[in-house]
Amino acid sequence: MTRPSAVAITSSSTPHARHHQLDCGKDVLAGAAAVLADATAGGLALRFTLTRVIASLRQVLVVAHSRGGRLRG
Repeated sequence: MTRPSAVAITSSSTPHARHHQLDCGKDVLAGAAAVLADATAGGLALRFTLTRVIASLRQVLVVAHSRGGRLRG
Protein backbone atom coordinates (compact mmCIF):
# COMPACT_ATOMS: atom_id res chain seq x y z
CA MET A 1 0.00 0.00 0.00
CA THR A 2 1.36 3.41 -0.90
CA ARG A 3 1.31 6.36 1.39
CA PRO A 4 -0.95 9.22 0.22
CA SER A 5 0.82 12.32 -0.93
CA ALA A 6 0.54 15.33 1.35
CA VAL A 7 0.31 17.53 -1.72
CA ALA A 8 -2.57 15.53 -3.18
CA ILE A 9 -4.54 15.68 0.03
CA THR A 10 -3.94 19.27 1.08
CA SER A 11 -4.23 20.68 -2.42
CA SER A 12 -7.83 19.49 -2.49
CA SER A 13 -9.04 22.65 -0.81
CA THR A 14 -12.28 23.07 -2.69
CA PRO A 15 -15.47 22.71 -0.66
CA HIS A 16 -16.46 19.72 -2.81
CA ALA A 17 -13.15 17.94 -2.12
CA ARG A 18 -13.40 18.58 1.62
CA HIS A 19 -16.99 17.32 1.62
CA HIS A 20 -15.89 14.19 -0.23
CA GLN A 21 -13.08 13.58 2.29
CA LEU A 22 -15.53 13.91 5.18
CA ASP A 23 -17.96 11.52 3.53
CA CYS A 24 -15.18 8.98 2.98
CA GLY A 25 -14.13 9.28 6.62
CA LYS A 26 -17.71 8.73 7.78
CA ASP A 27 -17.97 5.65 5.53
CA VAL A 28 -14.76 4.22 6.96
CA LEU A 29 -15.96 4.76 10.54
CA ALA A 30 -19.34 3.18 9.84
CA GLY A 31 -17.72 0.21 8.11
CA ALA A 32 -15.24 -0.29 10.95
CA ALA A 33 -18.02 -0.17 13.54
CA ALA A 34 -20.02 -2.74 11.57
CA VAL A 35 -17.07 -5.12 11.26
CA LEU A 36 -16.22 -4.80 14.95
CA ALA A 37 -19.85 -5.46 15.89
CA ASP A 38 -19.89 -8.64 13.79
CA ALA A 39 -18.56 -11.45 15.98
CA THR A 40 -18.23 -13.66 12.90
CA ALA A 41 -16.02 -11.22 10.97
CA GLY A 42 -12.92 -13.03 9.85
CA GLY A 43 -9.32 -11.99 9.62
CA LEU A 44 -9.63 -10.77 6.03
CA ALA A 45 -12.49 -8.42 6.93
CA LEU A 46 -10.55 -7.10 9.90
CA ARG A 47 -7.39 -6.56 7.84
CA PHE A 48 -9.33 -4.76 5.09
CA THR A 49 -11.07 -2.56 7.65
CA LEU A 50 -7.86 -1.72 9.45
CA THR A 51 -6.19 -0.85 6.14
CA ARG A 52 -8.97 1.63 5.37
CA VAL A 53 -8.80 3.10 8.90
CA ILE A 54 -5.03 3.59 8.60
CA ALA A 55 -5.43 5.37 5.25
CA SER A 56 -8.09 7.66 6.70
CA LEU A 57 -5.99 8.47 9.75
CA ARG A 58 -3.04 9.31 7.50
CA GLN A 59 -5.24 11.79 5.65
CA VAL A 60 -6.42 13.31 8.93
CA LEU A 61 -2.84 13.73 10.14
CA VAL A 62 -1.67 15.28 6.88
CA VAL A 63 -4.54 17.78 6.90
CA ALA A 64 -4.06 18.57 10.60
CA HIS A 65 -0.34 19.12 10.09
CA SER A 66 -0.99 21.33 7.09
CA ARG A 67 -3.56 23.43 8.91
CA GLY A 68 -1.35 23.69 11.97
CA GLY A 69 1.46 25.05 9.82
CA ARG A 70 -0.84 27.65 8.31
CA LEU A 71 -2.02 28.72 11.76
CA ARG A 72 1.56 29.18 13.00
CA GLY A 73 2.86 30.72 9.79
